[in-house]
Amino acid sequence: MIRINNAYSYSPQEIAKINANPPHEGGDWNESIFDSIKKNIKEHLLLEQNRICPYCGLKLPKWGMYPHIEHVVHKKVHYRFMFEPKNLIVTCQTCNINKGEKETLINPITITYPSTGNDFLIIQPYFDDYFQHIELICDILLRALTSKGSKTIEYCRLNSLPLAEERMEQLKISMETTYKKMTLQLIKENDLLIKQQILDFLNTK
Repeated sequence: MIRINNAYSYSPQEIAKINANPPHEGGDWNESIFDSIKKNIKEHLLLEQNRICPYCGLKLPKWGMYPHIEHVVHKKVHYRFMFEPKNLIVTCQTCNINKGEKETLINPITITYPSTGNDFLIIQPYFDDYFQHIELICDILLRALTSKGSKTIEYCRLNSLPLAEERMEQLKISMETTYKKMTLQLIKENDLLIKQQILDFLNTK
């Protein structure tokens, strides 16, 4: 998991292009006029993030369409922050889709972009230490340590079976031990009561 230290810095030409086409309600991030800017943002963030998704912690594919530019505060819900550098991260396709347009600001009517993590409902990779809010159990299951961690897990469905299986594949996790098998089964069943019982058990190991 990562904390992003350096946001993207727009060139004078990019600033001029954004100012000439300012974000507005219903404005389209996907307009072709922004293609070169988005390409530069993605290249910067992939390097800055070491190709790690800040939500699930999995390695982003090197090629293809899978790494998405994600707006921590959604661009449709809060279009005024569409080009705010510290609102932009690169995530895996799964986390980006799962999070969708969910509200991430504690104060949704704020005019200026927040400067601390205290103003966000979920982990903000520019401001927050991931492991102060979430811990990894058996290298597979994510457990919330705070309400912010819980909301991040909920929004991005970080304990979903596809992400658990991808985590196991990337980390080459062996399923030889009983408690790891139990953990995977727990995720498959998605039974919240059993989940808490298993977490309590795992915490003794």
